[in-house]
Amino acid sequence: MIRRLLLLALCAGLAVGGARADDSVAVLAVADAPAGPDGQLAELARELGAACRERSRAVLDPRELRARLAGQPPPARLAELERTAAAAVLQYQSGDYARSVRTWRGVVEELERLQDGPESYEPWTRAVLRLAHAEGTLRHWAEARAAMAKLLAVEPRFAPDPDEYSPSYRRLFDEVRQKLRGRPPRRLTITSGGRSGAAFVNGKAVGATPVTVTLPAGRYRVGGSSEGLRSPPEEVDLGSGDRSVALDFALAESVRLDAGPGLAASEGGRVEILRRVAPALGVARLLLVTRVEGDAQLDGALYDVGQRAVVRQGRVPLSGGRAPPAAIEALAIHLLTGQHLPRVREVIPAPAPLVRAAAGSDATAPSVTAPLQVPAPEPAPDGKRTAPAPGGPDFKDSE
Repeated sequence: MIRRLLLLALCAGLAVGGARADDSVAVLAVADAPAGPDGQLAELARELGAACRERSRAVLDPRELRARLAGQPPPARLAELERTAAAAVLQYQSGDYARSVRTWRGVVEELERLQDGPESYEPWTRAVLRLAHAEGTLRHWAEARAAMAKLLAVEPRFAPDPDEYSPSYRRLFDEVRQKLRGRPPRRLTITSGGRSGAAFVNGKAVGATPVTVTLPAGRYRVGGSSEGLRSPPEEVDLGSGDRSVALDFALAESVRLDAGPGLAASEGGRVEILRRVAPALGVARLLLVTRVEGDAQLDGALYDVGQRAVVRQGRVPLSGGRAPPAAIEALAIHLLTGQHLPRVREVIPAPAPLVRAAAGSDATAPSVTAPLQVPAPEPAPDGKRTAPAPGGPDFKDSE
């Protein structure tokens, strides 16, 4: 029965992803600061985004995009991860320990991409405990200890629930706790320029900036939020000494949640804004929508975050500030696939101020990029049980 439920869960798409966050595309209206995109440009961006979503599930809808910009984990995303966690439990209970480990790793990674706060920290804590448990069942001791240490470094007094976890698991947990106490203490000072905000270490709130915390030597994920908008997280190594980190809340001043959503940025500052907004969104590509040539044309530019370059661009004419649906559709097809369509004026190389700033001096924009791909779902379990290696404590009595 458990095996059948597991198969149904996975077939229903409970494995982490769908379109993974790294493959996502964010559609953003962009206009000069301080005003940013007006109502017409915001509507054009929404129309182009809708046409793109009809052809690729990698393109984020405006509601999810606003939630990411505002640092609010979408309830649907949290519910999806909760279902994925339930699938990981079923995988473990059915004896498919290796698949359970992979699923838990994915859940932890996805939760770490969300905005820090209680909505993501509590499920992250549960997922890390389960991941360490599944790793231990497979006798992956280094991985199990690393997962435990990630939590204990910021929650040194945390104790697993004895009703959920076996004595052997809790003994290993205490061993990791004692080892962390033997590491040299480091001071981490977190500041923020221009405004104060909430600071987080490994997802745990540690106070308002400026704040200094003492932690065991090691690597940490540091993030923050101010007025509902997040600072891009960064990895900090406290292995060799104390560190100071300055959170970047400048992005909050450029975001326009209700205009597309969109960004307000001057020509000279757009490249820096793009480099900041991409990590905050957790996307691989940005589809930047603006007006050019005296607002006579709608310009769409597909910006690749990894290459730091515009890889495809096209324009369609506007009449009275509007574009015919057929022109919007043609522009969407061109941007997603590279298909040459008569309605779209291709721009190679792109002379628009937005694109010159986006490409930057350190990147060369190629004329084409691969079409967006929809990732295939992970295959259903093959029914094979992965046996743990001999030796070590038995964690299986905790399920």
